[in-house]
Amino acid sequence: MSDEWLTTKRAAEILDCSAETVRAMAHDKILSGEKVSGQWQVKKDGVERIQSLKPSAPVPELPASLPPLKVDPGMVEVSMALAGIAAAIAAILPGVSGITENLKLLVAFLSGILAVFSAYSALWLLARYCLEKPSRTGFAEIWELLKNPERVGPYWLVALGLLVWLVLSALIGALAIVGG
Repeated sequence: MSDEWLTTKRAAEILDCSAETVRAMAHDKILSGEKVSGQWQVKKDGVERIQSLKPSAPVPELPASLPPLKVDPGMVEVSMALAGIAAAIAAILPGVSGITENLKLLVAFLSGILAVFSAYSALWLLARYCLEKPSRTGFAEIWELLKNPERVGPYWLVALGLLVWLVLSALIGALAIVGG
């Protein structure tokens, strides 16, 4: 290996970070690098340039997996309140006078979207609070919550109400646009 190239292990020692971080920098073109015989090597001058820019504190490493979101019941209540406010705006707005029709339709549409999103997030947060089982989109958690009323007790009724609110919010938003 030439003096102008470093292994990711050596570059990591110089930069006080992990070899994985150096490989990621090479992959993302932050460092000039190439794979030789299945292993990344990076240009020495690039490592020296980053080293000169680096503060004296070590580069923070991101954890391999982030801890699960801790859900507070207040988060569910805030999402429920937002869903209600947005749905009310979407329902009332078409009857308000003194505003152009296009503006009414736009605000009703945006309020409907906010109501649906807020109801969905409240349902997802409730599922995470009850089940402490994360998923990327929340569908698995929500389904688990709704199909097991005995597991979550009275929260099941709240979840059912939120599901109905989600559907009603979508209908109110759609009706406000169509009816407006």
